[in-house]
Amino acid sequence: MMNRQQASAVRLANGPISDKESQRSVPIDCTEVLRRVRGGDHEATRELHALLSSGIRFLVGRALGQDKLDSHVGECLVTIQDAVCRGEVQHPTSLISFARVVVRNHISAQSNSVSLRPELVPDRQTSEQPGTMRPTAHQLN
Repeated sequence: MMNRQQASAVRLANGPISDKESQRSVPIDCTEVLRRVRGGDHEATRELHALLSSGIRFLVGRALGQDKLDSHVGECLVTIQDAVCRGEVQHPTSLISFARVVVRNHISAQSNSVSLRPELVPDRQTSEQPGTMRPTAHQLN
């Protein structure tokens, strides 16, 4: 039977899974993969991406939609890979948690960068009460 950390690793790597699937899934040992990624092994980098990409794709797609999904997933994977190479992820057990934090931060940054539609931006030049919205051209006609 799989422990909680191993089930979490499989869940992030493969998206949501049922209890039956988590009991028969083979846990992935990240120790060797992380060591090889730190050493610059390109095959290990591919393994790391394969381990994490579907879970990241699921989380990012759910939060941000399918628009530019490949780009968002790639940015998250590069951030994680760079951190592994710098030695910021010391223990294999913290890889999945670290990946989740990277994804959450990416989603948050993308959500904060979305600008409001012009009709929802307060007009600071009016002498009306605070919070008054500026009418759009089609509202004036």
